[in-house]
Amino acid sequence: MKYVFIDESGDLGFNFSKRGTSRYFIVTCLCTDSPRSIEKLVKETHKNLRKKYKMKGILHAVFEETTTRTKFCNKIITKDCEVLMIYIDKYHFLNKKVSQHQLYNILVTQLLDKIVRENNSEIEVITSRRETSRSLNVNLKNYLYEKTKIIILIKTPQEEKCLQAVDIIAWSLFRKYEHKDTTYFEILKKIVRGEYEYL
Repeated sequence: MKYVFIDESGDLGFNFSKRGTSRYFIVTCLCTDSPRSIEKLVKETHKNLRKKYKMKGILHAVFEETTTRTKFCNKIITKDCEVLMIYIDKYHFLNKKVSQHQLYNILVTQLLDKIVRENNSEIEVITSRRETSRSLNVNLKNYLYEKTKIIILIKTPQEEKCLQAVDIIAWSLFRKYEHKDTTYFEILKKIVRGEYEYL
């Protein structure tokens, strides 16, 4: 069984005059045959933080310290896993009539197609919940099943600890494109099997 965990980084807004709007948006897949080892790494990382800072909750790349993110990246590359990601430069989509939800669905489908073509084993896909609206999550599941014939599970990072791992990875890869900061990518490149731009 191949397990695929999906998360994103950046945003799909196109109002570049608005503070915080990113130029790039990426979707990242963390693929593994052994999710338990990654879950264990997430638990150990959080346990150490809890001892040091008395923190509760989940790992979230944006809020972690540089040392925590760096240590996590150095440890994840020792696990049985690989990473694929797809990104867009939103400047190329300013005049294209496509909704944010359609664009997200297309990007995920592109990645899953690559994974399906290269794997003969059964695949289970878990993606982080993007919306509070139940109907939008249902639409996402239905769209991806129609395109890939894979049943998609939508969970929160609290429910699925591997989603916390892919959150850190997605954020780290996003830094390379949005901020030209390859610090984390240089660590993770050992397990990054594919980087694709959607045009």
